[in-house]
Amino acid sequence: MTTFLEEDVNTPERAASSYPIGFCFGVLVALGFAVVIHLLPPDLFVTSALLAGMFAVGAVLAPPTVLVVWAIARWRSTDPTITLLAAGTGAITFDGLGIGFFPALYGQTGAALAGAAAMLLFAFATLAMAGFVMTTRTDTAVRGQVNSR
Repeated sequence: MTTFLEEDVNTPERAASSYPIGFCFGVLVALGFAVVIHLLPPDLFVTSALLAGMFAVGAVLAPPTVLVVWAIARWRSTDPTITLLAAGTGAITFDGLGIGFFPALYGQTGAALAGAAAMLLFAFATLAMAGFVMTTRTDTAVRGQVNSR
């Protein structure tokens, strides 16, 4: 029995279709976070203890986000690693352009906007780490299954 990450996804066609799907998903997720951040009070991004809590929320949401991106990759028959990379790229591109050119979209100003931006950067870092760890663990498990046959 093959696992999802063991499937042959390294064809050029699948790799080429993975990036746009992941990128668009990342942009949509970033837009959703921008709306949520807009609705939150500025104190969450200025008070150190509350900001630490927001960082923790970003870290906790990383593994489920990886699983959602993998599910989308499975559904669209695309490469899960490239789709995840593209989703992170789409999200960070949206947030970088949004914070830089349309900061009102986030509903925060000054130190609160800086705190929100720092929280988003931390969330991207934890997403990348979660994706790496989860992919490596899954890939190692798959190789162990294949080698034990």
